[in-house]
Amino acid sequence: MGWECLPYTVCYEIFQYFDYKDLVAVSGVCFQWFTVSRDERLWKKVFFSNYKIDDTINNRGLSWFEEFRRLHYNIPCVQTEVIHQHFDQVLHVTFSHNGQYFVTCSRDCLVMIWKSSHPAKLKESLDMSVFHWRCAHYSEFNSTDSLLLVSGITMGPETSTCGEIIVFYVEDFLTSESGLLQMKCRIDDTPYSLFGTWFNESLLLSGNRFWLGGYVTATLIYMNRASQETSSEHIPVTQGLFKFYNTNRSSITSLLVAKCLRSPEMDSPDAEKTDIHFDKSSFKMPTVFQQFENEFEYEDNIMFNRDESDMFDSNEIEVDTSISESSSCSEQQLESEDKYLIYITGSNTFIPHEVGIKRIRAFKFPERIDPGPSLKERQMLLDERKRLLDNGMNDIRWIDFDSVAETFDAPDHLIDLHGHILGMRLSPDQRFLYVTVRIWPEWEHYNFYEQIDASPAVQNDISLTVIDLATLEIVGVTTNPIRKTYSTEPDYYFIYMDVSEDLVVSTGRGPNLHVWDRHFGIPAASLTHKDVVNGAAFNPKDPEMMVSVSDDSIIKIWRSRAKVKEMNLREKSDDSDTSDDSFSNDDDESETSE
Repeated sequence: MGWECLPYTVCYEIFQYFDYKDLVAVSGVCFQWFTVSRDERLWKKVFFSNYKIDDTINNRGLSWFEEFRRLHYNIPCVQTEVIHQHFDQVLHVTFSHNGQYFVTCSRDCLVMIWKSSHPAKLKESLDMSVFHWRCAHYSEFNSTDSLLLVSGITMGPETSTCGEIIVFYVEDFLTSESGLLQMKCRIDDTPYSLFGTWFNESLLLSGNRFWLGGYVTATLIYMNRASQETSSEHIPVTQGLFKFYNTNRSSITSLLVAKCLRSPEMDSPDAEKTDIHFDKSSFKMPTVFQQFENEFEYEDNIMFNRDESDMFDSNEIEVDTSISESSSCSEQQLESEDKYLIYITGSNTFIPHEVGIKRIRAFKFPERIDPGPSLKERQMLLDERKRLLDNGMNDIRWIDFDSVAETFDAPDHLIDLHGHILGMRLSPDQRFLYVTVRIWPEWEHYNFYEQIDASPAVQNDISLTVIDLATLEIVGVTTNPIRKTYSTEPDYYFIYMDVSEDLVVSTGRGPNLHVWDRHFGIPAASLTHKDVVNGAAFNPKDPEMMVSVSDDSIIKIWRSRAKVKEMNLREKSDDSDTSDDSFSNDDDESETSE
């Protein structure tokens, strides 16, 4: 009686003492051993012995063997390429939606477009210094990969916060070797940390900031057409969207757009709020603009929504499908579905510590620009304003919340995370928002208003906070032992994380990069650069490929062990351990060993 004839129960008792490598090895002996080695009880024990998680977490209906193999064999942790073509800190990386290209931005004003092949090939390099930029720090493809948004910091004093967005038409350029990269538009974007983002395939968001007095500013959010060629100067290409009030030297930064998963009634002022939702008492709102204040402070005479019946009331909108005759790309004039504008802000201090959410209702661009008052009417308004000021009237106190609240847009929801927010990213289905935060341990005892130029000391650890956008509740918090987490340069503090269907990637201690599993909330891989890691991105069509960028001016491309074997690749350095190839054999190969 040979080993292969051992009863199932005896084999099972013996196999309980094996680790995952041994279990995979014995599965190739015979069909009997293969069957025992795939016993779910064995792999559940192996899974929880290797990953220290709550044993009440389920496996989503998958086998524990498949879950273990995914975390061990399908995580992008093998360094397959190292690129040295940037000459300064590489600040951002993003992929096209079709996964065929990725773009890197650096402090030396270079924007490089790469093919996602192996090895990665440089398609084009843009020197943004010709536009008098000081830095290129963000890029994003539109939903059809036909347009590329590039954001950066313009030339000026070191303390300047002025930024700019340039949109390039890249569809023909990417699909043909002889294509030309065409610039579609240039848009001011202040502060530069707004970055800008796509609203849909032909509209993008930008912003501007105005000083109102003291520590109070106003942030204006604009909707812009990416193609600004029109047949008449009376056709608008920019539309005012929101006007937010900022107090205590704070500002709005880092715009994101997500689809709405909640009904409009849930975001109404009468809807029941939880503790983490918007609370007027904790958000300092401004005082009221007089009629003539709007018309002379903003020369473009842009309309802002002040109530539910304003320009976003879909019942009063006529569908307009007309397209500018001179436009070279199709533009969706009417957006029929509500979306969320998500941004980072602060109210207690200038340090960003709150996530703001505002519903963008269905709208369309006006067909013609309202010319506003005539010259005679403008002069009359100016005379009236001067008379009021001479008489000591109309002295607006911007720090007085009650007197100007009606002029500004309040967030529908404001979630205070009580710490320095370093970055945020949406999940692919836009259901969850992942936010990296350095918590203030003593924030409850800190008097912000007596120390307006300071904020509490932050914890050494970074928390990865997960917000469910369907319920607007915090559903998970994971803490990393992180010390130095981002560039020491004052302009570049943002962490560009990324989220795939199964994974989250964010920076770690100093030059480290951490990959986390979304379902189990456990670290799946720890990777390294030579200097602080600024961000990473998964290939949306192949999440087993990831690109990371760092202050060391290096681009690193990572692939999973499965991809390395499939593509017959070799590791570029000793940063990752690829010697463990336990799961390389297919199940069919093991079954034929009987």
